[in-house]
Amino acid sequence: MNSTWRAAFVLVLLAACGSESDAARGGAPDSAQATTAGTADTVPADSPAAAVPVMVLAPDGLAIAGGVVSQRLAFGEPQARVLAEAGAVLGAPRNGGMQEECPAGPLYQTTFATLQLVFQDSAFVGWAAQIPSPLRTAEGIGPGSTLTQIRAAYPAATVDQTSLGTEFAAGDLYGVFADSTADARLQHLFAGINCIFR
Repeated sequence: MNSTWRAAFVLVLLAACGSESDAARGGAPDSAQATTAGTADTVPADSPAAAVPVMVLAPDGLAIAGGVVSQRLAFGEPQARVLAEAGAVLGAPRNGGMQEECPAGPLYQTTFATLQLVFQDSAFVGWAAQIPSPLRTAEGIGPGSTLTQIRAAYPAATVDQTSLGTEFAAGDLYGVFADSTADARLQHLFAGINCIFR
């Protein structure tokens, strides 16, 4: 497990502990922690490992942190495995189908409640999340984050006006803002191959 996934795992465990404290005080759990889990019942309910699994967004794929184990779903993984693992955390997909006329060629897209997964030739190649998705990167960035927050999380990020609008790039992570002000909210966050026309 590299440092990025280890950091994601630690963040999720800390968040899960905070959610349990909120529940004890009668507060509402964080929406990202309230996702359906397929593995939560494989360990005793009072075990620290019984934390609800959470999907973590990454430039090179996804991670599932919390629960019994932390897993990585990197780009290139088989479609069947990624769909099964994602479904265990996010629930059943809402829809799916081929997009034949994409710049990268035909892509199969599957949309869950909070995330769209993209496949090409039965391999996982990309993901996209947009407002109001609660999903976040290991650095805490996701749809709804401000431009100021993204600059703090990714100091080397670039922000440019493109055909998509106000777009940022941080390595292999990309997103589009509502406008170019410091308080502008991230509307769309994506990585890998997507059916995007520029």
